Formats: sequence, structure tokens, C-alpha cells
Amino acid sequence: MAERQCLISCRSVSVRTSLSRATIYRKITQDPEFPKPVPLSGRRVAWVEAEVDAYVAKRIAARTVSSTTDGRARGVDRLTPNPSTREGV
Repeated sequence: MAERQCLISCRSVSVRTSLSRATIYRKITQDPEFPKPVPLSGRRVAWVEAEVDAYVAKRIAARTVSSTTDGRARGVDRLTPNPSTREGV
């Protein structure tokens, strides 16, 4: 039996990826790994649910790999206070 494929709306893609509608459409043209929409009618498109889920899983896996390569999570430096901005220094 063939695997059932579902189509999801741009709003669902936005919820699953935490990306805005504008960013989704930008990624369609600029990110070759981002899932392409399926045209449904003149102005209506949808995305294959499994492709969106695979994209999210790949991004999570990339985060895990990049955070372990230097022994710390990315973005931690932004959370570390800058000693030169402390009062009384």
C-alpha cells in the first residue's frame, strides 16, 4: 500500500517551521533544500506535509551537529554579558 501523502497550507508550514509567510516564499527561491509548493489552482498552493517535516528534522539535526562541533551551543556568546558595559567599570 502506498504511503498516504497530505498537503498542508502556508499557515501550517509557518506553524511547523516558525517562519513568516514572507520568509517561506523567500526560501522557496533562495534555499534549494526548502520544500517547493504544489500548485492547486490559479493562486492556491500547498506543501507536501512529509517534505516540510523532513526539512524541519534536517534543520534540527544540523543544529545538533553544529552545536557539538565546538563543544557548546551556538549563540551562547550573545547571552554572555559584555564586561565593558557593566556599570561601575
